[in-house]
Amino acid sequence: MDKCPEFIDLVWYARNVKQWTEEDIGLMVMTAWGIWTNRNEVRHGKNRKPAAVLAKWTKSYLEDYLMANHSTRPYKESTEVTWQLPKPPWFKANMDGAVFSQQKEAGVGVVIRDHFGAVVAAVSRKLKAPLGALEVEAKAMEEAVNFAWDMGIRECIFESDSLTVVNAMLRLTDPPSTIANNIAGSLS
Repeated sequence: MDKCPEFIDLVWYARNVKQWTEEDIGLMVMTAWGIWTNRNEVRHGKNRKPAAVLAKWTKSYLEDYLMANHSTRPYKESTEVTWQLPKPPWFKANMDGAVFSQQKEAGVGVVIRDHFGAVVAAVSRKLKAPLGALEVEAKAMEEAVNFAWDMGIRECIFESDSLTVVNAMLRLTDPPSTIANNIAGSLS
């Protein structure tokens, strides 16, 4: 790459050409922010931080940010859960997302069943976006809610294998910032 006229071009290059992980890009952006912040501190009379201190500080700041934006729960022993029929007159929508890393695409699928377990509607969509697993699960939930509404189904239980998405939909936790818009769209 000969030249990056804007910082966002460098981020795009790292993500799409060099195929850096989200974690590496986050660290790059946080390091650039740390250098910029320290430069401003120096301009306002504070001392310049040595490179090693600056690197440790920005990494620690990034870890704090990630911890604050991702809820953690203590480990619970898993129990086997089996699919249950919805009670009449309810329907149940099951959805799932898939990430196709090599193609930089994702997909979502939705199946809606009645109280007998019969499939009454189904849809799948390919998303031309390099989304992560959590983002695809949130997109699948949004697709399920919109699809059920479009099909005229109002009494519907939405079932997902993403606890983060389910808890955000139930408003038990705030959604991570990467899926907040999808959750808001599903709830509106």
